[in-house]
Amino acid sequence: MLLAQPGQVVTREQLRERLWPEDTFVDFDHSLNTAVKKLRVALNDEVDKPRFIETLPKRGYRFVGPPVEATKVPDSPSVKEIGSPAQENGTGSKAETTGTVRPAPPRWKISVAIAVVTTAIAAGAYFFARRTPALTEKDTIVISDFSNSTGDPVFDDALKQGLAVQLAQSPFLAILSDEKVHDTLKLMGRASDARLTADIARDLCQRVGSAAVINGSIAKIESECVVGLNAVDCRTGENLAREQVTSEDKTHVLAALGKAARELRGKLGESLSSIQKYNTPIEQATTPSLEALKAEGLAVKTSKEKSLVEGIPFFQRAIELDPNFALAYASLGFNYISLGEPGQAAENILKAYELREHVSEPEKFFVTALYYVGVTGELEKANQTCELWAHAYPRDEMPHQVIALNDEYLGRYEKAISENLDAIRLNPDVAVTYSNLMEVYTPLNRLEEAKAAYRKAVDRGLDKRFSACGFVRRRLSGKRSGRDAAPDWLGDQLARWRGLAAQPAVRYLGLFRTTH
Repeated sequence: MLLAQPGQVVTREQLRERLWPEDTFVDFDHSLNTAVKKLRVALNDEVDKPRFIETLPKRGYRFVGPPVEATKVPDSPSVKEIGSPAQENGTGSKAETTGTVRPAPPRWKISVAIAVVTTAIAAGAYFFARRTPALTEKDTIVISDFSNSTGDPVFDDALKQGLAVQLAQSPFLAILSDEKVHDTLKLMGRASDARLTADIARDLCQRVGSAAVINGSIAKIESECVVGLNAVDCRTGENLAREQVTSEDKTHVLAALGKAARELRGKLGESLSSIQKYNTPIEQATTPSLEALKAEGLAVKTSKEKSLVEGIPFFQRAIELDPNFALAYASLGFNYISLGEPGQAAENILKAYELREHVSEPEKFFVTALYYVGVTGELEKANQTCELWAHAYPRDEMPHQVIALNDEYLGRYEKAISENLDAIRLNPDVAVTYSNLMEVYTPLNRLEEAKAAYRKAVDRGLDKRFSACGFVRRRLSGKRSGRDAAPDWLGDQLARWRGLAAQPAVRYLGLFRTTH
């Protein structure tokens, strides 16, 4: 490609597309850098004073040597044919050299060198194309808390939040939910909000059957910040992929994190086309402000671990720091919905919808669906959005949950059952989905199936997450009263956990994405 376009820039992406198919699992940057280095050695070229291959930082390469004719490369030149400098200069006399000036290789030698290195690159591509990807589309990953040696607390929580947003854009990767992490930590005898160090995260990863742990770190070297990501096989402890990016200063750390996450996704097995399609920069998908991102992370954590009311000031602080922080508006709207304040909820959801271009692709689907449900009441449009969402992210249970809620409200119980079952198949550890499924079975008088759903929730340790199952508990124990014998238990029993019965959006808070 360089010889075919002398003097023109050939970008790294062009080389990547030419040499490696989009579904090839390969450490592209390392492989290309190694190939170019070998090519320079073969041509006796230098990086600082290029005579043949010029590097254009962050762009690509350019061939700056003499024109090379497209001639057939000699099969195997002998030592005699290669000859001495005197033979090579075509004069029959010894070429004169002074100082450190080195003679340029003859044109045929340039062709030989390029042909040899190109063959090596092709062989590498052949090898990597058949290399088994580190992860598959059925695996889940655990994100540990970042190791922060900078001494700057603004990086605490903010970088993990940003990484989760970036990785959640991938249809290939599935992040273990916060809900499952908290439950598992308690089973491990730890506090549900315990810090996920690399060791604890790996132990948790093994317990839940996830495939890998993503460990993040940030360190400071003078004014620069170094962001590192390391994917570890939680069963063997083997490093699956590693990426490190240097940021020139604190203000560019999120951009560096985004670049590292993008490269890591490729090394873990995601196709190039998928990465290119779903790769909204972190600072655009969330906020360019580390302080605002940290406040939003604290808001979500406080809302889950303490109360929704206590989480609201942190959301408001995040919005104060960045008035264009779409996710903070959306999350604040969720809290207000659950607290029964539809006016304030609609105000914040509307703002999030107006700023939806500032979120990642999955969050854009969610904000749009929530807007149609909580602001305009157009449930059919919400369902259409969710169908597109489910098609783009086939591993995500959330669009099925939202459709199920809407179909239940519209009286389409059979469809609601189907969507809830799809959601449970995709993620069997979300308690609210079992509650929703049990609820839509009852208008059809399918009580045995409602009881079976409850048993599955109990088997997975989810029954303590919802309190709407008094009726089912009593039916399972064989204790019946006149009220228990009635097939319709959508009234008082469900009102305990359902909140605003006329608003299906009230339970959307239970459908929080990992990235919120």
